[in-house]
Amino acid sequence: MSQDDPDAWDLYDAPVSDNSPDSYPTKPSPPEDSTSYTQVVARAAKFHNVTLHSEPIEDDFLFNTLSSTHSQYQSLPMLPGMLRHSKQIFQDPVKGRAITLRVEKKYKPLPTDPIYITTQLTPDSVVVGAARRRANSHTSGDAPPPDKESCKFDAAGKRVAAQAANQWRIANSQALLARYDRAHWDEMQHFIEHLPMEFQKRAQQVVEEGQSISNNQIRSSMDAADTAARTINTAIRIRRQAWLRTSGFKPEIQQAVLNMPFNEQQLFGPEM
Repeated sequence: MSQDDPDAWDLYDAPVSDNSPDSYPTKPSPPEDSTSYTQVVARAAKFHNVTLHSEPIEDDFLFNTLSSTHSQYQSLPMLPGMLRHSKQIFQDPVKGRAITLRVEKKYKPLPTDPIYITTQLTPDSVVVGAARRRANSHTSGDAPPPDKESCKFDAAGKRVAAQAANQWRIANSQALLARYDRAHWDEMQHFIEHLPMEFQKRAQQVVEEGQSISNNQIRSSMDAADTAARTINTAIRIRRQAWLRTSGFKPEIQQAVLNMPFNEQQLFGPEM
């Protein structure tokens, strides 16, 4: 997240309540800092008796001067409860639902959301037409590729896209709740001065820790959204490949089409 990107700070700067815009601090949140993240996670892990793991830093005469200014990320082991939930899902990897009904309803998209979040992209393009003519298929619209293997690829791409879109919506909710949490800690700041003097220092530490945790939760939600967007990219490549492999186009043309930017509306875009 870049401090120069105005959109990156919307979650921090947008007022949570129109009725009390002055109840939150005017000091902007700091840019993403690996030191802050590492320290907060380390304190949380210590509190819950979780052991973090880190790779030893190699001594490199070219880059060793950076070690003093760049904190090393530490790996958080998967929590038992997170792994325990997956065991049941892994029992049926083929027939299991891509998304549970509970999660699907909880993070239901709105009609105003981008089309790639709300539905599967329709494969209308020259590529699709060529694949259908080559297979003497008279299908149209949302019909899958005529080739059996390509159909499997297309179905897999749709499944990946649906899961990524749902993950994006979850990240969206996480960001809102994290920002709401930050607003509550900011509000608590105003009560510190009314506490007895002997409690004010500790109260200030608690509030600042809460603010730091909230900031990192917001950043984590943005990391999750970034990963979801990249997974959407993967799904698009899978589905494009499913149609291109039966299109009869030359390999260099297939590669060029495969790498075309996604216009957020169509599987291939108006150019194809």
